[in-house]
Amino acid sequence: MSESLRDVGQEAARVLTLANSEDTKVALNAETNAARELGIFGSPTFTVDRELFWGDDRLEDAIGWCRFGRNDRG
Repeated sequence: MSESLRDVGQEAARVLTLANSEDTKVALNAETNAARELGIFGSPTFTVDRELFWGDDRLEDAIGWCRFGRNDRG
C-alpha cells in the first residue's frame, strides 16, 4: 500500500494515519449505514432521488434519470 501511495505522489505515513483515524472510521460507518438505507448492495451502485441503479452498465440510465427524471432509453 505504501509503495502505491508513493507512486501516486502521496505521503504514505500521512495517508495511512488518516485512513486509520477514529474520524475516518466514524465517517465510513455513517456512509455504510446511509448506503444500507438506500438499498445499496454492491458496487458500483448509483442512486438518484432514491431510484437505485446497480452496475456499471446502468451509469447512463442513472445520468438520464438525473437529467430528465426518467430513463432516457424508454
